[in-house]
Amino acid sequence: MARSNSPQPQLAVHNASVTMTPGNSPLLTLADFEQRFRDSHLLHGVVDKWAREKPASPALVDADRNRVVTWAEFESMTRALALVLLKRGLGKGDLFASLLPLTSEHIFLEYACFRIGAIFVPLDLRLSASELMRSLSMAPPAAIAFVKASGIPDPASFCTEVRMRFSMKLVVQFATSGECPG
Repeated sequence: MARSNSPQPQLAVHNASVTMTPGNSPLLTLADFEQRFRDSHLLHGVVDKWAREKPASPALVDADRNRVVTWAEFESMTRALALVLLKRGLGKGDLFASLLPLTSEHIFLEYACFRIGAIFVPLDLRLSASELMRSLSMAPPAAIAFVKASGIPDPASFCTEVRMRFSMKLVVQFATSGECPG
């Protein structure tokens, strides 16, 4: 295969500043990125920015419930959920598995995880029980949220099994009886 004579992009690292350079022209340094996007380079930072600038503007439309969530409500909900997660012992680096459908609760929970540095792990709702346990074994979560309709035949025994098998800090069942017993 013939080699191209055109300059190839290279990664140069200088004084904690990363520059992608085709040849010698810098495109974007880390310092430049942090300066230009300081209010919005973290996903929850985007929510905070718009909650400050346009609190009454729509952030999320929940068509199933015919509800519009404003940026202020979005920020408030994700901050409240983040505090609950912290109080339950979750924190930076913990995995939070979700078997929730794409609802406003799923999105609020996802952004609450972003706020505390937990890693949100959305799982396919169509997984069988054995596929679900295999997936959880591959990335053992500290917490899981699910709905009864997610295909889990016996939610009570599921709660018990995942708590024992994965030493979970929190197991939440939405849209039925709330948090799992125990």
